[in-house]
Amino acid sequence: MIKDLCQKLVEPLLRQAEGAQLDGLTELFGLWGQLGIEAYEGARPNAWIGEFFPTEICAIFDLNPIHAEGLICLLVMEGMGSEIIDRAVDYTLSRDPCTFQLGTMAGIFDRILPDPEVLLRANHSCIGREKQFQSATAFYGKPYHYIDLPNNFIGATEDYVTRQMEELFRKLERQFGPLATPSRIEEVFANSNRIRENCLKIN
Repeated sequence: MIKDLCQKLVEPLLRQAEGAQLDGLTELFGLWGQLGIEAYEGARPNAWIGEFFPTEICAIFDLNPIHAEGLICLLVMEGMGSEIIDRAVDYTLSRDPCTFQLGTMAGIFDRILPDPEVLLRANHSCIGREKQFQSATAFYGKPYHYIDLPNNFIGATEDYVTRQMEELFRKLERQFGPLATPSRIEEVFANSNRIRENCLKIN
């Protein structure tokens, strides 16, 4: 079902006349849909990520960054929010969390989400995400790596985060191979910086 909704997002890209230009939002949703289709087809390893995890790391290791709650959002947009909540309650989950959290938990247990090869997350104010990732790593039997980002910047903060990143890279290299070459890192961050600069211009 979710894969079909991703396909609907991609259709404007496929129907686009040569030389024509889509509005930015339609194109962005189309690209999001493409990532969703890739995730279900297993085109490359899927990394479930939290919103604030640096996707540059996914690009370096050629991982497909999947935001599970974003895929559940497609079902909600199709008017299936109440069904998702009811399904989560069938699993004895509380109705207190948001629809997207409940939907993700139900999606994990019903196996309607694309299987992850790894789960990656940095600090996030939403405590429901931690429950999702803990459940998913146990359910799928895949590793879960967490980066702790302190709230305050003090003298030791940069070294503290750097050590965690270095350890994460070692773990990802053991799982996916030595892809983090200096040239690859430079290429990924050059692209990331161009995107950031263009976003600033648009704003």
